Amino acid sequence: MRTNDTIAAIATPPGEGGVGVVRISGPDALALARQVFALTPALPRPRHLYLGQLVDPRDRAAFDEAFLVYFRGPRSYTAEDLIELQCHGSPRVLARLMDVLTWLGARRAERGEFTLRAFLNGRLDLTQAEGILDLVSAETDAGLRQAGAILHGALRLEAERLRDELLSLLGQTEVSLDFVEDDVPVFRRADLLDRAEKLDRRLGDLVAGFESGSRLSHGFRVVLAGRANTGKSSLFNRLLGHDRVLVDAEPGTTRDWVEERVVLSGLPVRLVDTAGFRPEAGNVETAGQSHATRLLAEADLVVLVLDRSERATPDDAATAARVEAERLLPVLNKADLPSRITDADLSFLKRVPATEVSALTGDGVGTLQGRIASALRARFKPPRPTACCWCVSDTATCWRAPRAACATACRRCRWARPSRSSPCPSTTRCTP
Repeated sequence: MRTNDTIAAIATPPGEGGVGVVRISGPDALALARQVFALTPALPRPRHLYLGQLVDPRDRAAFDEAFLVYFRGPRSYTAEDLIELQCHGSPRVLARLMDVLTWLGARRAERGEFTLRAFLNGRLDLTQAEGILDLVSAETDAGLRQAGAILHGALRLEAERLRDELLSLLGQTEVSLDFVEDDVPVFRRADLLDRAEKLDRRLGDLVAGFESGSRLSHGFRVVLAGRANTGKSSLFNRLLGHDRVLVDAEPGTTRDWVEERVVLSGLPVRLVDTAGFRPEAGNVETAGQSHATRLLAEADLVVLVLDRSERATPDDAATAARVEAERLLPVLNKADLPSRITDADLSFLKRVPATEVSALTGDGVGTLQGRIASALRARFKPPRPTACCWCVSDTATCWRAPRAACATACRRCRWARPSRSSPCPSTTRCTP
């Protein structure tokens, strides 16, 4: 892939819209803009908006009215000369504009190439490039906050601090070894070990933060599992809020797994419906059960759906045995029917409390959504922030202090309270 030529790409999502944006970046960006945008000044002022017409130089025909903005490198997203053309969001207009630009010599940008150039030109580091991707694809406020923290340098800042402290610890350890027999004050072994343990915990928090952060970006996988005909598909539709899979009283309706994305209590979830376990399954259904077994092992959380209108069976216990207690969330479905299940039947649940719901009426589904979110948050606790996600200033004292002191400890944070007595606006410590 060349990185010194001029590239162009549509920057707005596909489809019709009020506004469409095309970006041009590279050494010939301004020269190309002059040929396609009428009334372009010889040297437009950077960051100023100019109104004009888009013209096809092949026949001099105007095909839309647009705005032009010039960002002179290195003060642009790519650190190169960059032109932004804002026209109407007609797919035909955007396609013609791209056709004209490529005819004039621009190359169609590869996916992510503008951000790649920003990284190669020192405009972004790798963590910030990842933050941009997470920001664009964020589905929840929690994901948005995390992406904003990474984009503003929180992860880079923490990594640099850890590196500096590790190098300092290494130097002090080497000094202690080199001058162990000399009459030179050395660092106490207990102090060095204490620092090493603290750094080890912080590194562990960083790794754990990656796991929780990855799921905030890509979604937590929650699998509905259990015997056939316990109402898994009905509960799947109820959690989604619309009918996605077929539901029937005949056992074995679901023969393959189905995955849909949904937001539950502010968390992005990849909800999976699986084939029910039963011994009378045919070849296709048996293959679906094999997939279900694999998904149980990969799931962040398994919702074990039991039928409270029947006694529990060995198949229910066998399914629960495949899942550790911290990943298991039992559900007693069909709460609209008389209960026949007993406490003795549920002894295989490893003391994990069950939630009663009715997929038919919706009773208890709200409680189940809250329990799913609570279980996921308990398993994947985000690390405590060490820098404000907006101003990237040190907030080491901020997250150790009570919430009431949050804004006064991080003075540059734009969410500062008007007074110490007013409530802290942060939903999580130092993270607006």
